Amino acid sequence: MNYLKNKFLFSLEKNSGDIFQNALIYICEHDQHGAFGFIVNDDRWMKFNNKQHEILSHLNFLKLFGGPVQTDKMFLIHSSKDIKCDNSIFIDHDCGLNSSKNDIMNISHKLSLENSRIFLGYCGWSSGQLESEIQLNTWHSFDLPLSVIFRVSPQELTSKISLELGYNLNKIFRSNEILH
Repeated sequence: MNYLKNKFLFSLEKNSGDIFQNALIYICEHDQHGAFGFIVNDDRWMKFNNKQHEILSHLNFLKLFGGPVQTDKMFLIHSSKDIKCDNSIFIDHDCGLNSSKNDIMNISHKLSLENSRIFLGYCGWSSGQLESEIQLNTWHSFDLPLSVIFRVSPQELTSKISLELGYNLNKIFRSNEILH
């Protein structure tokens, strides 16, 4: 089985209103139990309850919609070179992941557009679900270092990655042919 941990996925769904339309997702974990990751190019603001808005309002770094699961929870992806945090787990050799509100608040003065992204919610797949979606040509996967998300704004990320890959991600369309 080829797991997609530390890979990017680009949604091949082009249906208007689909939550994953043009979504670029980084897969943090993928194994026999399932997968999770974050949409890294969606900067739409979500409706937060008062407590979340209070916590996030003064933080001066980019807040993104990470996915439709647990949208009340914050997740921080940060450069491990720039930010040291005891409770962070490494998701690649350059970046860490942290979901502790206390840690995020304690290191918020070190966070910037150049070294961090905060996500509300995440994308999750149960055991075998992502593999089935890949077979149905729902996703295009590729390798790039996660740190690419810090180089440009979320709106420019697909274009920047397309240049690095040598082909336009937006020009890839879903085929109805099932891959074997």
